[in-house]
Amino acid sequence: MSLMKNILIVDDNEEVRTLYQLALEGPDFLVKTSSSRNEALALLQTNWKPDLIILDFRMPGLSLNEFLDFLKSQESLSNCKVITMSSFSKRDQIIERSEISIPFFQKPSSIEDLVSIVKDSLSLV
Repeated sequence: MSLMKNILIVDDNEEVRTLYQLALEGPDFLVKTSSSRNEALALLQTNWKPDLIILDFRMPGLSLNEFLDFLKSQESLSNCKVITMSSFSKRDQIIERSEISIPFFQKPSSIEDLVSIVKDSLSLV
């Protein structure tokens, strides 16, 4: 892999953020974390742009759909990929709008599965 990829992990659970950051951070990925979608929006309005956002589905505050609408409205984020994650087991209950096609990561799962879906989403496999 020649260029480092930027990843943003958005989850209200500090343990999840820390675990995923430690699992992904290294020579291939620069990982930043956010404890809320609102905090993530503030970060996205800076010069730092992620290549991938790993986004918890169930969080207080800004809805998933509002967050995704913001991403779509920003030309500078048009190439950003998104993975949703949740401890819920039924993906159909999680993704509420049929036009959204987003990879889904079931929590808890193995670190190997996380790394695999990240690499697949970034077309690094």
